[in-house]
Amino acid sequence: MAFCPKCGGKIPKESSFCIHCGADIKELIDYRLEGEEIKIEEVLKEARQKYKSGKYLEALKNLEPLLESDDMTALLLASSCYEGLEQYEKALNCIDKVSILDRDSKVSYQKSYLLYELKRYKEARDVAGKWMPKGSPKEVNVYDFPSLSEGKAVPYGICDIQKNKGLVNVGISHDTAEFAVESIRKWWFHFGYKQYPKADKILICADGGESNGYRNRLWKYNLQKLSDELPLSVTVCHYLPGTSKWNKIEHRMFSFISMNWRGEPLMNLETVINLIGSTKTKTGLKIQALLDTESYKTGIKISDK
Repeated sequence: MAFCPKCGGKIPKESSFCIHCGADIKELIDYRLEGEEIKIEEVLKEARQKYKSGKYLEALKNLEPLLESDDMTALLLASSCYEGLEQYEKALNCIDKVSILDRDSKVSYQKSYLLYELKRYKEARDVAGKWMPKGSPKEVNVYDFPSLSEGKAVPYGICDIQKNKGLVNVGISHDTAEFAVESIRKWWFHFGYKQYPKADKILICADGGESNGYRNRLWKYNLQKLSDELPLSVTVCHYLPGTSKWNKIEHRMFSFISMNWRGEPLMNLETVINLIGSTKTKTGLKIQALLDTESYKTGIKISDK
């Protein structure tokens, strides 16, 4: 019994063509590796054993002489090896060759699966952390306990959806209502009055808790002071509890900031400011980052009067 050099199917030695793929066989090819004759069946058997034990590279090395002759069984096995190595593009190339050699072969499901895995692999690769240069990584703490830090960075963002511009005020003390209103004031004097010189009122869409919570009296008190100072009529719309995830600032600004500084250790305030300020998108988003060195006290209460 011999084997077809095209599809790997068993054929009688006297055959002049393959009974499986119909290939015209003038003489059977003797596969040689390092000067020794190698039988296709033995090569495939050894490659399968290495594949099952997870030695994908060694299995591919054994399959090299068979892949050169487009052996279908070897191509399918090589596709599985490449899949184990997460080299999905090479696995797809093997499947494409099989579909060309034998149009009746049922490899469409495997091809669809590999396409899905390739897409998922690319997405995971795109969102993965960045690699540091070999031999010179940045040393960081294993844990992010506040006691191990050298300071604090408190970002408060304002995003103008219409102009696709944002400002992030980075504080160094506490996220208080006073700090939140001061961030809005800085946005107005840096962007607002230039973009809207004829504005007589301003609409703020904010979350319902934290420093700009709907029950926070200090937030309302400082907003009134801001309205009197500008002067502008200030209207605030709060997102309902549990719906702040639909706040557009999360999807239009902070999500891109997170993507821009992924894998970068935030070693100091300068790094934070630079990474936020360098955030841009293809749709034209521009963000300016400012450092607020003021100290904001906590525990300030506003009476009913």
